[in-house]
Amino acid sequence: MDFAFAPGATKYDKIIRKMFTYRTGTTLVNKKGVNTIDDFFNQLTTVVTTPLTYVLIGTHGDEAGYMKIQLDKTTNPTTHKIDANTDFEIMERGMAAVPRVCQLADAVINPRPVDSNNVPIDPYISIRGCRIGVMTPFIQKFKDVVNGLSTTDVAVAAPKFYHEVYQKAQGVFEGFNYDFHIFSPTAIASKADLVAKLDGLTTKYQDIYGTDITTAQWNTWIPKKITKEVDPLVRTKLNPSPIPRFPSLKSGRYKYARRNVVNFTMGASAGTLPTTQATIVPFLKTLVNNQAANPGTDPFWLMFASTHPFPFFKRHEYDTIDDMIDGLEWILNTKSRVYTGRRYEYYVSPPVVNNNANNELIFNFHAAPGSGTTASITFADDDSNYFNKV
Repeated sequence: MDFAFAPGATKYDKIIRKMFTYRTGTTLVNKKGVNTIDDFFNQLTTVVTTPLTYVLIGTHGDEAGYMKIQLDKTTNPTTHKIDANTDFEIMERGMAAVPRVCQLADAVINPRPVDSNNVPIDPYISIRGCRIGVMTPFIQKFKDVVNGLSTTDVAVAAPKFYHEVYQKAQGVFEGFNYDFHIFSPTAIASKADLVAKLDGLTTKYQDIYGTDITTAQWNTWIPKKITKEVDPLVRTKLNPSPIPRFPSLKSGRYKYARRNVVNFTMGASAGTLPTTQATIVPFLKTLVNNQAANPGTDPFWLMFASTHPFPFFKRHEYDTIDDMIDGLEWILNTKSRVYTGRRYEYYVSPPVVNNNANNELIFNFHAAPGSGTTASITFADDDSNYFNKV
């Protein structure tokens, strides 16, 4: 038996709970007062009568390193709500807490159930949450958090793509969207310019089969007005469809955002502050690199240190501090003496489809009881094509 948890309040969370309810061999833990991962793990000690097979957690998240779910009620006591975030630093505090939080009890994990060949089944936690698996240090830290009490190592798997769910009366589909994107310190003027930038990348975007994305595909997926969201993006075929007379599904998404990435507050000792992009960039490079080299015990600056296992700039897809500063547009609030680094983000996220010319969606379908339909499972919860597992 698998056990699942998805406490959030968004539409995605509600569909995930429905999916876990329909999922074969799965018990959803959905009890009042069980809001955090630590609550869930503690609840497992009371509801699991024999060792579970797998654990599933549904939550929003992204590659910047967070899950929109609270780790526990004590590590971050100011956020006692079901949509609080868990980031790398909160997990570090959870591991340092006395007593430790969010560890899976040995009795829940062991002795292991066995497969048809009488071989013990390795346990793992499968996270359903967009692109959480892209940043290995983040899921490795979560693995470090949950292990320690179990005598069997518990692995963690999380998606490398955007995880999408679609609810129908007959059941819930789940599939994946690609993440093709451009981040720019300045606004991109037009569709043609955005297509040219994507085409001109040194490392070309590819599908999961290793094929370069073509100019024609970019032109199909990118809207004429590139500052307007398009959701859903395209129609995909279901082959075979688990629902009679339902041959296709709209999926994929295009998104634009102007996002603030980081703020740096300048004390009076910094003197007169530069005000133009050309002068701010070298000023901040010197200041931030110096602070990162000498962070002391300041939690903010420790995130920029090169020795950090998951440094701040890596979370936002920059290789170095200098790359991050070059990659952002800098705005100074002269009154508060705060520099805000922002960027323009263009996300092209078509659905992950089969490697053929038929535009067939790769999906799992979890059938609703009594619907007259049958579950259709294409990928496992740790399939390496779609999940990063540590």
